[in-house]
Amino acid sequence: MTGGLYHNCGYNSAGMMFSAGSAIQMAEWIVTGRPKYNMFTFDVRRFTPAQLSRPHWVRECSHESYVRNYSVVFPHDERLAGRDASHDALHQDLVDDGAVMQARAGWERPGFYMPGEKIRVQQYDWGGTQDYPRNLDQRYEHILQGDYTFDFSKHHKLIGEEALSCRNAAALFNMSYYGKFYLTGPDAQRTAHLAFTADLTKKDDRVVYSLLLNDKGGVEADVTVSILDGGSGQLHEPIFKGRGYYVVSSGFSANHTLAHLRRIIQTHKLRATITDVTKQLCILSVQGPDSQRILQRYTDAGLSNDAFPVNTHRSINVSKAPFSADNKQYKCRALRVGWSGELGWELHVPSSHAIQIYQALKTAKGLRNAGWRALTSLSAEKGYHLWNADLRSDDNPIEANLGFACRKDGEYIGNEQVTKARINGVAKKYAYFTLDDKVALYGQEGIFRNGEPVGYLRRGDYAYYLDKPIGIGYVRNQGSEVTKTFLKEGNYEIEVMGKKYKATLHLRSPFDPTGQRLLGNYGEQGMDENTHEPHAGQNERAGGSE
Repeated sequence: MTGGLYHNCGYNSAGMMFSAGSAIQMAEWIVTGRPKYNMFTFDVRRFTPAQLSRPHWVRECSHESYVRNYSVVFPHDERLAGRDASHDALHQDLVDDGAVMQARAGWERPGFYMPGEKIRVQQYDWGGTQDYPRNLDQRYEHILQGDYTFDFSKHHKLIGEEALSCRNAAALFNMSYYGKFYLTGPDAQRTAHLAFTADLTKKDDRVVYSLLLNDKGGVEADVTVSILDGGSGQLHEPIFKGRGYYVVSSGFSANHTLAHLRRIIQTHKLRATITDVTKQLCILSVQGPDSQRILQRYTDAGLSNDAFPVNTHRSINVSKAPFSADNKQYKCRALRVGWSGELGWELHVPSSHAIQIYQALKTAKGLRNAGWRALTSLSAEKGYHLWNADLRSDDNPIEANLGFACRKDGEYIGNEQVTKARINGVAKKYAYFTLDDKVALYGQEGIFRNGEPVGYLRRGDYAYYLDKPIGIGYVRNQGSEVTKTFLKEGNYEIEVMGKKYKATLHLRSPFDPTGQRLLGNYGEQGMDENTHEPHAGQNERAGGSE
């Protein structure tokens, strides 16, 4: 890595309009360490090495960008060029099971499922130009046309069924494109102390949500950090000396997160190593009220709140075919976390046997495949953040209601700015909005308080369980401090396509605000630990068949 070398180039055609503004931001970047505004859209780190190393990706994407220069950009538009730069071990199995793929950071991931269909993303055919014949199979393109709207997608009902299967029963998400890194070495703890805002002095079975900040206190990444003390030498539990960390980030920004961590190590001359195991590990996430009942049939590990508390991790065995002659077991790291807001576990599985575990789990009664369109909706409904949307490098954690993720006695990077915001207050504040009118929200819609504009939605989606549109944005007060009183006393409207709709502001998401569902507390629907796990650490068959 070469420090202090900056490039501000590549502007062409309509892109020249951005050149002067980008130059101003780069000047501030050089002088102060980071630009004033969120510049991820212009940052080369938004591209992965896998993308940049493929000449066909550059050629195809450049061609499509010119072709679509004046096309209307719809909220859920998907590109056809430069596809398949990266995919995980489960890719073909998911396509065979009806996955309609979307591309993020070069990775193919399931957007939603059309059971019974096999929709393959075809090679880029250059739109039939330059003597290239058009693809005979254009089903993927036809499905995409269902999203060519600023209203609800043609696939809105199908995605809703996936989301509600997670809320009411159980859903299986493939999250393998997430970035996965091991932080180890003599100075691993010092690196973690500087880089992560959360308290990582806890015991070695904890999974901690944390932020990475820049010197200005802006959020460069949000991650989960599993605290480790060595393992057996397998991919999911490597051998190392001292304390180490397993860091998981959004796949969309994984390269950005990795670069930020490496820069900290280089700047402070730390003896720490970051090992990228993104391709070597897959993630299968079982989420929903029935997730414990289903997963318990495939493992002898205890899954009760006592045996496997929320926000902990451990290595477990997963059976390929429980209670049968072909009962081969596979080891993986299980994390009791999730992005859905439900009881659930993520299984971090070596890619070499991810297919076997997926094929076993998908036969479970009541477990449905669900894609990222449903998962993103679920996370918005629960109130979880999405980096580069409602959480960016120009947002302070206090502004974003993430003060709980920042330790008060730490020396982490950006700590001074967080402390300052705690003491002095902030001029913008994160808030949720729900609408009674059934209108589609996608982000960028204006927020009005008592008739005056006070911000815009960073993120919009449909909350299928609440059965309402939900928006997330920051409210400002003309440069003055934004207090809870200021937020609560206003009358709000959201402007959608030129029309204003009455909105209700919430300081936190109205869906399960106390987090009872994460604990498996569903009332009559809840998990029964005495039925499914009479003794912590033991697995006894509860009867019935899957």
